Amino acid sequence: MWGAENGYLEGKSDNEVAIVIADVTGKAMKGAMNAVMTNGILRAKAEEMEIFSPGLLMTRMNGILKARTERLMNVTMVIGKINPRAKTLTLANAGNHVLPMIFRKGNIQHLQVTGFFPRGVVKDTQYREEKFPLQNGDVLILMTDGIIEAQDSAENYYSASGRLEKTISQFTLYQSAESMVEAILNDAIAFSSDKAQRDDDMTVVVAKVQ
Repeated sequence: MWGAENGYLEGKSDNEVAIVIADVTGKAMKGAMNAVMTNGILRAKAEEMEIFSPGLLMTRMNGILKARTERLMNVTMVIGKINPRAKTLTLANAGNHVLPMIFRKGNIQHLQVTGFFPRGVVKDTQYREEKFPLQNGDVLILMTDGIIEAQDSAENYYSASGRLEKTISQFTLYQSAESMVEAILNDAIAFSSDKAQRDDDMTVVVAKVQ
């Protein structure tokens, strides 16, 4: 079930895993309804594809969302495809300014994925894909801006505190993806201990390559 922000992983075949993380404009019931609609369109269009393509899926969804969402509504989203056998990651980005990251052998790499318009803004947008090589032991991390824009009581941003990088750098090879998600969320929440400083939902997706 999606809220106004959510993310998930889903097997597309024996060889591929799809990753989706999204942020829908709007709060409360309106935001939730748009999230549910987006989720339904995404799943329906993905099922129509014989070969799963993140960029093509975004392009096909975009016109539908443009027609169905309100004038000031849009969806930022990253759709990814992991091929464990080929050790590749394919990404398409619709307006999400938080770059996906890979934690590899103690180093954090920010993946430069071109951020096209959020979906539902410009009808005929064509979303491109970018492919990255993966290695055993890689940790892929995606998040929405609710994490990096969290603020402390002095209105300092979490993204500028260095705490995210410190938290990720402490991940271990045998740590589960679930505990990695919890570590990031718990640290961001602790940083913005005053709930009033958390203006947006927080969503993190982590995938380990083995």
